[in-house]
Amino acid sequence: MTPEEFKEARRSLGLSGRQLAYIMDVNVRTLWRWEDPDHDKMPNKTACRVLRWMIDHGFRPPEFPIRPRYSQLRKPVSGSK
Repeated sequence: MTPEEFKEARRSLGLSGRQLAYIMDVNVRTLWRWEDPDHDKMPNKTACRVLRWMIDHGFRPPEFPIRPRYSQLRKPVSGSK
């Protein structure tokens, strides 16, 4: 898994970098290095397997509920009469 694929996988689960670092029990800076294509450190193989498992099984820890984005919170503007 490339750094770009790793980052996209995390985003597809709707997790922040800090949340995934907590789940994987690594320092958030380590996770950021795994996601940085310009850094020479590739993502950890075990972390990649865990991330793939989470995606394949639709797993999202209950302590990290999905929060709607700001654009989803806004009400549609009704047309003027």
